Amino acid sequence: RVIEITRGLVKLEDQAAKGFTIERPDGERKIKIGVIEIPTFYLDFDAKSQGSEDYKSTTRDVKKIISELYTQEVVGIIVDVRGNGGGSLSEATSLTGLFIKNGPVVQIKDASGRLDVERDTDDGISYQGPLVVLVDRNSASASEIFAGAIQDYQRGIIVGETTFGKGTVQNLIDLNRYNKNKTEKLGQLKATLAQFFRVNGESTQHRGVVPDIQFSGLLSPLEHGEKSLDNALPWAQISPASYSSNRIEKEKLTALILRHEARVKDNLKIQHFMKIEKATLKARDIKQLSLLLKERADKFKKDKLSQITSENNFRSLHGLEPLNDNLDGEEGSEDYSDPRFDSILQETANILVDFANNSITK
Repeated sequence: RVIEITRGLVKLEDQAAKGFTIERPDGERKIKIGVIEIPTFYLDFDAKSQGSEDYKSTTRDVKKIISELYTQEVVGIIVDVRGNGGGSLSEATSLTGLFIKNGPVVQIKDASGRLDVERDTDDGISYQGPLVVLVDRNSASASEIFAGAIQDYQRGIIVGETTFGKGTVQNLIDLNRYNKNKTEKLGQLKATLAQFFRVNGESTQHRGVVPDIQFSGLLSPLEHGEKSLDNALPWAQISPASYSSNRIEKEKLTALILRHEARVKDNLKIQHFMKIEKATLKARDIKQLSLLLKERADKFKKDKLSQITSENNFRSLHGLEPLNDNLDGEEGSEDYSDPRFDSILQETANILVDFANNSITK
């Protein structure tokens, strides 16, 4: 039985970068932190090739957002690439160029050993202030190139979890071009053609980008990242590219880490988030399912009540009214995607406040 479906049109606007501000306390006053969320690295190739002057791209959109944040007098900017699985390599390079003067961004080595270097050739810098890049276990490929370059140049600090660890380059090969029988469709073959290397010479393969400040209570699944795949290429290293970086003093970065760890230890919102993460990982390890209807029904009821209890704990921590404790209770009307409910982002903003107050780059 063949069921045909039509893939929906993916609009760039739905995955476009967006910016906003959040307020954090700084002594007796409140200051503004700029946040730029980048879900993917996108570029409207068709519009660009047709000569359109207003084609969409990550770098163009972020540059506009930075200008808007300047008018709001933010003291620093967080670039949030959590969950960003990659995209356009050229956009990762040009986006990095918004924060550094010029220089190499990523090295690409193919199977024959030939090495190409993607560079930022523009001397202009769109933003020179305190910068934090927020990453997680699902930040991959182009996201790791951007975060790795910011870390290697010591242009800002990387915060979050160790990233996905995808340092390979793939391309699709159309097998039908080799098929004389045009009526038979052979499909496509995805082949790994090259490997990414940071400007410091290290691959992002397997190891990912290790943050300067880690949320150590977040546990990553064992079967996650490129390292979990069969026959994945190993980590490798080549000679570093020629580049000059800032210098982040180790003792001052250590002070930032100690302040962060002290806050997280007493932050009930973050502790609740980490508890949910652990429960999610535990649920993923369940490999058996009962076929008895009563056992399934009892388990559903138990899990639902546990979910309601957990959500009400979350709502209590954020000053919201609890949900009904029955299985058919109405859900709250609050939008949990609001930044005020994002405890990881809020703590990252606290780190940036400390960073801005204590200039640690030279």
